[in-house]
Amino acid sequence: MPTHAQSTENPNSEQQSLGTLNFANRSLGNLLFTYQKSGYNLIFSDRLVDASLIIKVSPSAGAPIQRLKRLLAHYQLGLLSDGNSGWLITQATASRQFQLNLHDANTQQPINNASISIDNIPVAHPPRAIALYAGAMQQLTVKAAGYHTLERPLDTLANNVILELQPITTPLIEETLVTASFYQWKKTQIGSQNTLDNIDIKSTPTRGNDPVQAIANLPGVAGSGVSAKPNIRGGADDELLILLDGIELNDPFHLKDFQGLLSGINSHIVDSVAVYTGGYPARYGSKMSGVMDIQPVIPTAEASYNNTLEFNPIYSAITLGHVLKNDENYLLFAARRGNLETTLGQINPDIGAPRFNDTFTKYHWITDSQARYDIGLYSLRDDVELRNVDGDEGETAKSIDNSQYAWLRNQRLFGQYQHNWQLINSYNKNERNGAINEPNNPDESTGSLQEQQHLQSYAAKYHGEWAFLSGNSLAFGGHIKYAKARYTTHAQALRGELATLLGNERIVDNHLQISTEGLQFATYLSYQNTLADQLQLESGLRLDGQTFTGKLRHQLSPRLAARYQYNDHWAIKASAGRFYQAPNIKDLKPADGEITYYTPQKSDHYILGMEYAPSRALTLSAETYLKRIFNPRTRYENMFNPYALLPELAPDRIAIKPDSASAKGLETTVTYAPSNPLKLWAAYSFSEVEDVINGEVVRRSWNQVSSLHFGALVNRHHWSLSTQVHWHSGRPTTTLPSTVSDLTTPIEYQRNSASLPDYITLDIRLSRQWTLNSSQLELYLDITNASNRKNIGFYEVEIAAQNNSYSLERNPERLFPILPTLGLYWYF
Repeated sequence: MPTHAQSTENPNSEQQSLGTLNFANRSLGNLLFTYQKSGYNLIFSDRLVDASLIIKVSPSAGAPIQRLKRLLAHYQLGLLSDGNSGWLITQATASRQFQLNLHDANTQQPINNASISIDNIPVAHPPRAIALYAGAMQQLTVKAAGYHTLERPLDTLANNVILELQPITTPLIEETLVTASFYQWKKTQIGSQNTLDNIDIKSTPTRGNDPVQAIANLPGVAGSGVSAKPNIRGGADDELLILLDGIELNDPFHLKDFQGLLSGINSHIVDSVAVYTGGYPARYGSKMSGVMDIQPVIPTAEASYNNTLEFNPIYSAITLGHVLKNDENYLLFAARRGNLETTLGQINPDIGAPRFNDTFTKYHWITDSQARYDIGLYSLRDDVELRNVDGDEGETAKSIDNSQYAWLRNQRLFGQYQHNWQLINSYNKNERNGAINEPNNPDESTGSLQEQQHLQSYAAKYHGEWAFLSGNSLAFGGHIKYAKARYTTHAQALRGELATLLGNERIVDNHLQISTEGLQFATYLSYQNTLADQLQLESGLRLDGQTFTGKLRHQLSPRLAARYQYNDHWAIKASAGRFYQAPNIKDLKPADGEITYYTPQKSDHYILGMEYAPSRALTLSAETYLKRIFNPRTRYENMFNPYALLPELAPDRIAIKPDSASAKGLETTVTYAPSNPLKLWAAYSFSEVEDVINGEVVRRSWNQVSSLHFGALVNRHHWSLSTQVHWHSGRPTTTLPSTVSDLTTPIEYQRNSASLPDYITLDIRLSRQWTLNSSQLELYLDITNASNRKNIGFYEVEIAAQNNSYSLERNPERLFPILPTLGLYWYF
């Protein structure tokens, strides 16, 4: 968004002070605002200029305009006169490029782990082409462990230069930034956050290049190996807030009535994903375990390719980006259509016909008054029919789900203050029906289910940020949402005798019609400041409220986080906060007989962590956490087979009503990236996730006591290879007596007192690129569970009659076997 300041013909005393002003540790926006207040008419676009960027270097004293030119050159920006007392900030063109190679002065061996900076701003590892921009000071500094620091003016170097570093007997600890872990995941300044971009997602072996599945490599994130829905630090899979372009999405998964095998997020529209696993800022609410904030891509005229076609056995996709009006306005469109119906039809047509599609459309424009607007549309649709039948017996289920989101957004910058408001409409219609016919099976059921849900909501959101002084910012905002829902459910079944043994009712007879409506609202305030360039603090307070639960409820959530940068290599961080999760209007479970909303859940987070970067190539981090959960909601699980097509009718369906719960753990990550073509990483997590039920401690079904990820990414010419190994200790399971005398008396058992075998998977992704005249092709092969290991997902219980008793046999059921996926990208 271009910004203008009134021009004055003669510099005043404030302008004169700009000749000696220290630019360092200010935000770029603050500095430009200072110039504007001093009478300089600066014209710039906030798509080009990152106002929040913190300046790390200050030019020597001199004329104010010349000092600003020298500074902007570091950020690839130029400053041009408009011929009418104004100054236009533009994209700079590199004035020179040079190739830098570093060698040991004694052995002449290449040095690849050096820290290189120009005027104290880090640049790429050698050997790389480094671009220089006219006007910058351009003092080169090279540091490497075990070598003396080298400093040279860049104007003294040739275009292709070899610099020799002198070894020292006592190794130096190099100056570094605390930078990315594997996949370029960058630790946030404050809190437990990691970020990955589109390249990171593409290089991660997953089913369908799924950005939600890609976060499973993060410490603290647990997956089942089947569902794409993750558990964050012991939380249930509905405790993750998923935002797309600032819009909260409700259960954005395809086949969501059948474990949610694939998220509805098309990886081609993803620019970056910020993942919070705890201690997140006050602006995020409604969920109490984690946040996944997805920012869509922005088509640009400078991009090599804005359009993509993709085909693989899971889906076909197209993405189109069109730039209008000097790169200020743009249109982004993306669509996917599932291919699973055709793929499964070739393998086993009796399984069923899973059909799905999703679309994303966004139009961005800037008005003459320099306000920025977005209009967005996002839709997901499923039409899925699955069968598990043998002759006349078995189970069939059908689900039709249609979710739509539409939004209008306005963004504007006023000096150091920026604001953002949104109007959002969402709609969901879900129809589900099916039948089970197992009349002669005591461990199965016979019955049917028909269910319809209609959800509609209208919301308004506001977020504002004000940057003031140096390193201080204030954020505030809120939202209000009106929502209504209608549920119609007919569930009836006769469960097998296994239900009696487990203490469940055998008869299911739920015929419900429920309509509800009400308001949800929230407001928040957070303050972030930096003290002495080493200590960063963020404090926040959030207020949430709801009315559709039958009465007005409200929750107050204080939060505090701190990060202390001890030196260039060590940092310590800590956070504590309260997080609530009130029911969403979609959260009723009528098929399980639930007719009222749960009371808001509360979770207190305590986190302590450290980061250590002994060199640019090596980073280590560790975090320990404790979560105390109060008033957890009643949840419904299938004790033995979690993958039933109609889980509400199964005899092992139970209601779990904890009095409280807790999660605690330790997470460590080590990353080694000695050169650009190679990255190595490893992450270990220890956790205990438990419910307290009637005074008894019971492990949650998704608890993974120990978990280990490690892998490698190698890029070589046009080839890329990514491999990862994931191991975790077996999830909890329940054992039953091997025999019972009759099927009419409930038995005693301890739920989740045993464990499944350990889970191990090797996943591989190999890709090859070809550059054509005006486009690019990429062929890739994803292989999940490449070793074809038989990972056990659950034990199915079968009851068989004996002479005077009944045996309870536990039959292991494996998860996915080896799954190769061959796909093709065409970028144009």
